[in-house]
Amino acid sequence: MNFLYIIIFIVLIIICVVWFFHRKNFNIQPPITKVSWLPYPRRGMCIPPFGIFTRNTFFNGQQWFIDHEQMHWKQYQELGLWKFYIKYYLLFLRYGYFDHPMEREAREKGGWEDFVEEK
Repeated sequence: MNFLYIIIFIVLIIICVVWFFHRKNFNIQPPITKVSWLPYPRRGMCIPPFGIFTRNTFFNGQQWFIDHEQMHWKQYQELGLWKFYIKYYLLFLRYGYFDHPMEREAREKGGWEDFVEEK
């Protein structure tokens, strides 16, 4: 029984922390943080409400990448924290990553096609 109380307490703490960051960061530009812990092959990802994370070895001011991830941040601002994650993962299960409607929107508005055409 004590184990159950510990689990409930931890979940409540996580919800409070996420809610605090969500309210604090909702209407601002996301911070961009270089990290080494992103799983391969990810070069970066937007993790609302905490910001944009990019692999140390990848980000060299590539504007198409920043625009793509900022589009995800705008999607988060439009939908809110919980709806963003629920919608994203339900669509991910249905369409996969490349055909995902939110990813396609971020690629289109983030200039990813322009970057691919330049190569």
